[in-house]
Amino acid sequence: MATAIMYRLTQISQVDTISDVQQFLKELTDVFGLGFHTDDQFELELIDKQSDKIESDRLNKLLDKAFEICESEEVEIYELGMEKIEQARQFQIDRLASMTSN
Repeated sequence: MATAIMYRLTQISQVDTISDVQQFLKELTDVFGLGFHTDDQFELELIDKQSDKIESDRLNKLLDKAFEICESEEVEIYELGMEKIEQARQFQIDRLASMTSN
């Protein structure tokens, strides 16, 4: 029987507050870039089936919890997500601009 390789794509392991949600969304955007969307379920295919399922399940549970927290605090998770995506987009633009100006 193969042993699962444990890995985590985000440092955050628990989501309890809006601040945690913001950090989680930032980490997801850092890892997945502009292709990340809060409505997407994770189905990773990176290491092996068992390891990927463990990490996918963990991320999906955290994302579900993030939705619950935002709903209970009456905060729009999509707006939080868009803030992080816009920051990532601007970072990419700035990086490309600095590369082409040299």
